[in-house]
Amino acid sequence: QWSRNMGIHGLSKLIADHAPHAIKEGKIENYFGRKIAIDASMSIYQFLIQVRLQGGEGQLANENGDVTSHLSGMLYRTIRMMEAGIKPVFVFDGKPPTMKSGELAKRKERMKAAESELARLQQEGGSVEDIEKQQKRTVRATREQSEEVKTLLQLMGVPVVDAPCEAEASCAALAKAGKVFGTGTEDADALTFGTPILVRHLSIAESRKMPIVEINLQAALEGLKLTMEQFIDLCILCGCDYTDSIKGIGPITALKLIQEHGSIEGVLAKLDTKKAPTSRPVPFRRGTGALQSPRCRGCGGCRAEMDRCRCRWFAQVPSRRQAVCGGTCQYGNRAPAKVQGEEHTKPFGVFLRACNDQACGEEGRPTC
Repeated sequence: QWSRNMGIHGLSKLIADHAPHAIKEGKIENYFGRKIAIDASMSIYQFLIQVRLQGGEGQLANENGDVTSHLSGMLYRTIRMMEAGIKPVFVFDGKPPTMKSGELAKRKERMKAAESELARLQQEGGSVEDIEKQQKRTVRATREQSEEVKTLLQLMGVPVVDAPCEAEASCAALAKAGKVFGTGTEDADALTFGTPILVRHLSIAESRKMPIVEINLQAALEGLKLTMEQFIDLCILCGCDYTDSIKGIGPITALKLIQEHGSIEGVLAKLDTKKAPTSRPVPFRRGTGALQSPRCRGCGGCRAEMDRCRCRWFAQVPSRRQAVCGGTCQYGNRAPAKVQGEEHTKPFGVFLRACNDQACGEEGRPTC
């Protein structure tokens, strides 16, 4: 149930209704030999909710009272994937983008409300079911728990990646660059970030007998009759972690409006001024926005927090190891200043190379 409240509102049903051929179900063994980038932060949250004491009364814990549900869940689900021949790459969330602050504030308020309700139920002797329901709503993954899981995976010899920003964005970058087959997460945001393949239920307990669900992005676009940019606009109108939806526009209406008018700008131009927001519902440009490119440390300029990218590579420069930075990159406030490319685009492992491929173009120059 919890997964329905995350990601793009109503997107999965839209795809199921308009592009059923984009979705297929299968067994975990069908992915033998596949490398899959997995949203580790999402998985940890799943395990903290699902892996509980026999009878469901509380999370697993060691003799000191420290929660171990996340470790138990990660250990056994990873073993299950590896036994099926899957080569997982676990990607952990980095710093959340500034644009997500509104959603994070709402989650914090919901957490406080759940904690208050839980305290009331415990004091007044509420039912076991109601108490357990509120306990699950108060679950959050701590940084310490993430570090514990990283250590476990490294001891198992499983690759671990620290994303500079959203984990699903980095997973999508790896998939788009051909480094992995697809993204393993329950969050449909990965499709909006551009992962060619979304794989669901990899972290679900085998005892629940749920099939693996695969969604093909290209087939979904064809069924919805949208380009990738229009698909991103659709997701924004449906409502996502970065912006609220427009009152009176649900997923079905959003799809119809994007198909009819071609873009958010076109939709807003035709909306009743009483319904339309006074400003754009997206505080970023699609070319450099959070829903199209993950935050990339490569060129240092294509970042979600920026309204536009000022970092430029010049084709006429004899060597691509030289760049002129407009002053907004992480290397300082020099404007303009020559920066040696060896330092400016230093590859931090396979993830960053994939991120550069996705965010900065095939030739290593920003397309933003």
